[in-house]
Amino acid sequence: MGWLSRRPHIESESLEPHDVLTVIAIEHEVSQSGDASTFASWLYTNLMSTPEAIQQNRAAVEFVWEGYSDDPRELWDIPEVVAFNRDVNERWPCSLYFLHPDSNSMLVMVFSLLGATLVREPVAGRGVSRVDRRALSELISTSWEPILRKVAGLARVPDSLVDDMLQSATNRFFALSAGS
Repeated sequence: MGWLSRRPHIESESLEPHDVLTVIAIEHEVSQSGDASTFASWLYTNLMSTPEAIQQNRAAVEFVWEGYSDDPRELWDIPEVVAFNRDVNERWPCSLYFLHPDSNSMLVMVFSLLGATLVREPVAGRGVSRVDRRALSELISTSWEPILRKVAGLARVPDSLVDDMLQSATNRFFALSAGS
């Protein structure tokens, strides 16, 4: 897999020792199929069955796409992964609420949904993927924010925490899209 895909799954100081991270493996055959209906149904059943489950799984999920470790491309550059991730988002548009904000899976979802442009860093010369800021803003405001608020409401998450989650994610994604 590409450089970003080889990073440790979570690089965060916000993950406390008592926190539980649920790592969900997406098998190669599943992502190759391009059909996320069974996977999305599983996510609804296992992450959203009760208000308590919704609260417990907030920012505590990581997706891992299996079977791509020998592929030199980034996951968001692999057509079947992109198609599968877009189908996941159509059927289960809850990534912003459930995926850990510092996870690779959050990056893979954003870059899959918006397309990423490879640019070179001026100092290191290494390629860095960027997304269009307007498209990112539209994704957040028209799709993910309303769903985030709806899901958080089901779990009785305070509006102030929802606002913090939204602001943190927006800042992180805009930092990734700097220069676009």
